Amino acid sequence: MTSPRYPDDRLYHEENLWICNLAEPGTAAIGVSHFAQDQLGDIVSITLPGVGQRISFGNAFGEIEAAKVVSDLIAPANGTVIACNAELVGDPTLVNSDCYGAGWLVHIAIDSAMDHPTLMTAAKYRSHVGADD
Repeated sequence: MTSPRYPDDRLYHEENLWICNLAEPGTAAIGVSHFAQDQLGDIVSITLPGVGQRISFGNAFGEIEAAKVVSDLIAPANGTVIACNAELVGDPTLVNSDCYGAGWLVHIAIDSAMDHPTLMTAAKYRSHVGADD
């Protein structure tokens, strides 16, 4: 069953980030899941890597800050950053209002297929976080 809070067109990392293929082969977008942004509350700032920086699966590549907590952004894939969402600098709450659209974090050139065994389908991720939708 498709859920607008957890779209089926992406994979989810246990650290509550999503990844999905972009139109250009070998590229992917990364963002924060609905569950994560809901748990964090209003996002006040986001620190992202620069274009050209490498990110590695399971390692922090930035930070997201809400009113009472700062959390690491954990990479769901290996790759090189090819774009950062500059809109988040002026309006980090885009992650709250549109985490699967305008609130994306980075685009990367992925090193290999997004088939890491710990990435989850939307259905498995909903179960992982205990979502009822």
